[in-house]
Amino acid sequence: MAIQKKPIKKFPGASTLKKVRDQLSDLAFPGGNIALPKDASEVERAKFKLCQLIAKYQREHELTQRALANKLDIDEARISEILHGKIDNFTVDRLMGYTQKLYPHIKIEILAA
Repeated sequence: MAIQKKPIKKFPGASTLKKVRDQLSDLAFPGGNIALPKDASEVERAKFKLCQLIAKYQREHELTQRALANKLDIDEARISEILHGKIDNFTVDRLMGYTQKLYPHIKIEILAA
């Protein structure tokens, strides 16, 4: 009896990688993370940092989106938006409330530059 070998998966070619990079760089692409623009306001920066803390908690505790959504008592679609940095859909106080559920002793410091 002959042993069948699994086909070796090849790394995607340069044109495929460029296409994927272009898609993920497009702000209208629904599947990628959103990056802050260079001219982001301080409110946008604060919201983004809160989203990053929530994502960090998920990674460190090895939670699925569903488990994290249940822990925060929000829809899984909303947690997906948070984890992808879609900050326009949230206020600072709402994100702070979610973050406080995960990090009860979190503190915010405001500095004048």
